[in-house]
Amino acid sequence: MSARTILIVSGIVGALGIVIGAFGAHSLPKLLKDLQPEEFAQRQAWLETGVKYHMYHAAALLAIGLAGQRSEMNFSASGIAWLIGILVFSGCLYAMTMTGIKVLGAIVPIGGVAFIVGWVMVIINGIRHGS
Repeated sequence: MSARTILIVSGIVGALGIVIGAFGAHSLPKLLKDLQPEEFAQRQAWLETGVKYHMYHAAALLAIGLAGQRSEMNFSASGIAWLIGILVFSGCLYAMTMTGIKVLGAIVPIGGVAFIVGWVMVIINGIRHGS
């Protein structure tokens, strides 16, 4: 992924994160109104965690896109890993929120590993290109 592509992706995933967060704040209570309070609270917590990590990594994508434009560093691996992390980690939490299918929680850590891989790739980039 080029720096330009990473910047475009960061904008898309950032905008989607805001939309999903707004959905959670305004529409989720109406959609899940028939759930017991404990179940609703659990699903709301899943959504909030998904949005939090989604937005952290949208901002991180923006940062590496900007850094990639201003240096010789190539952050493609980090960008791809973080995008996978958003899709798997946050995506599974969003699916759990809407469906209540808790077995999806077994997949969530794969997305967490993708986030970690992206950060490790940032470290490797820094070591390779540091002065």
